[in-house]
Amino acid sequence: MLIGFAVGMLVLGMSYGPFLGDVEEMLKDVEMFKEAMAQMGGATFVDGFIIMIMTVLAIVAAIYVVITTLRPRSEENSGRAEPVVATGLSRTGWLASHLTVALVGGPVMILLAGLTLAATGAPTVDESGLFGEIMAASAAYIPALWVTAGLAVALVGWLPRASALAWLVVAYAGVVGYFGAILQFPGWMHNLSPFGHIPRIPVEDFSWTPLLVLTTIATGLIAVGLHGFHRRDLETK
Repeated sequence: MLIGFAVGMLVLGMSYGPFLGDVEEMLKDVEMFKEAMAQMGGATFVDGFIIMIMTVLAIVAAIYVVITTLRPRSEENSGRAEPVVATGLSRTGWLASHLTVALVGGPVMILLAGLTLAATGAPTVDESGLFGEIMAASAAYIPALWVTAGLAVALVGWLPRASALAWLVVAYAGVVGYFGAILQFPGWMHNLSPFGHIPRIPVEDFSWTPLLVLTTIATGLIAVGLHGFHRRDLETK
């Protein structure tokens, strides 16, 4: 799954990049898009398009993160988890091994997509530094992906039967992130999503503060989830 998603993200980023140079011509008559850019603080067509595409790429990466983080729950439901942890393997270590794939794989996904978006898009735009800005925009989403994983593992640890609620985080982030600027959702709706706190590069400057806060929240959620899984009984078949 890691390889499949990675290839898909490479192709997805590559499919959007070549359009950066023509985005103004394509969208100059789309009134909703112009209003969305005005709400962003007078962003250019290229800037607005990059923000929109990065939102899409981040949501796809979040889908991978949730699938991977909820994998232990699937193993538990199928009855395969019990004989594995009965061998003396640490339960926390078993869950952490799945979680590590999500915590590492999610950033890999968004960075791969950003790389191909930048590599195919930057040459089409007469704007220096665009390659670096796209890569910075990709990296900025990593803490939000970690928070998503943290929420999912907290549900697995404490509310296993409600673990599917982790998908609501992805769905909500997708709706608000993609349509929020166009439909002019209020700011508090963006703040409910971890993705709503990510600086909108290249319109906004890179800021460490929200990213460090999100990373701290993710760390806390992960610790809570691992503790909950350690103390509760596995569901048996």
